[in-house]
Amino acid sequence: MDDDDAAFLVSALGRHEVMMPHDDSMPRCRLPSLEARASHHFKGDGEPPTVDPTNDDVFFRNLDLIFAGEPLPPPHSTLSPLPVMYSTPPVLPPPLPLPRRPPTPVYRFHVRLTTSFLPRYWKNGRKNLQCFPFCPEHGDFYEMKMQGKKHASIGVCRTPVNCELLCPVWLPNMFVIGRFEQISPGTPVPSPPVLQGHAEFDAFRQNTFDAVQIGKYSATTDSGGCKSMWMFLPDVWKLQPPLRKKRKATRSIPAETFPFYFRVFCYLQSPADSTSPVDWFRCVTECHSTPFELSSTRTADRHRKSHQ
Repeated sequence: MDDDDAAFLVSALGRHEVMMPHDDSMPRCRLPSLEARASHHFKGDGEPPTVDPTNDDVFFRNLDLIFAGEPLPPPHSTLSPLPVMYSTPPVLPPPLPLPRRPPTPVYRFHVRLTTSFLPRYWKNGRKNLQCFPFCPEHGDFYEMKMQGKKHASIGVCRTPVNCELLCPVWLPNMFVIGRFEQISPGTPVPSPPVLQGHAEFDAFRQNTFDAVQIGKYSATTDSGGCKSMWMFLPDVWKLQPPLRKKRKATRSIPAETFPFYFRVFCYLQSPADSTSPVDWFRCVTECHSTPFELSSTRTADRHRKSHQ
């Protein structure tokens, strides 16, 4: 039922009730109409118009009976239903693990030193390094001197320098050599030369140390390629390059030092063939140690005497 039908029905009921006879015995459960209540407030302003309260009661009672049985209008079709409210939060499934990235294959050569180096080493008058790269008994040559201790064994104190080499494939014609280099601060490290023939390669190896392979090569499962361990262990660790003189400190210029490095070269030999009549030696990878300084053993002896 729309508004027009309701208004029409109300007006028809009003006319029908006016034509009905009055019954004084009908109970009155409604309050007077607005006109009746308004006449009560303005009683002193004059005589109010005569209103029959019986007609008002019948009209409102019939109106209640009409609208009491009417159901509520349905919601409009454009309105969306209310969302369902949960008393407890929904249980979410556990997150799926991220896919594991495949290991990056090794397509290049790589070498790294696995031995740690001290910040300072000591050489005697014959340029032999003492307790290089570390002392297995006392750790450091200087600490041994300051404490007045000596080696238990007779001979030169030396330990090996180890490195790890990664190759894309196993190549038998590989040479791992190392040497000491003194590089000025701020100066770029020079690139290793490409050597032609055995004569040039032998001349380059005169002031170097040869490494030997430890065991056999092993295939790396994570990144592919081959891994091998190499060891430097000469009879004496001798410093080959000429030493540069240190500049003493002044009031305006600090002392100048030239740090040393132990540098490793991995040379691959390309045998002679129909296109090249001689062998070629090319450095495929290199690395160097942390910088360290060199001091004379006589300086350590003077420090020990001054502390006695």
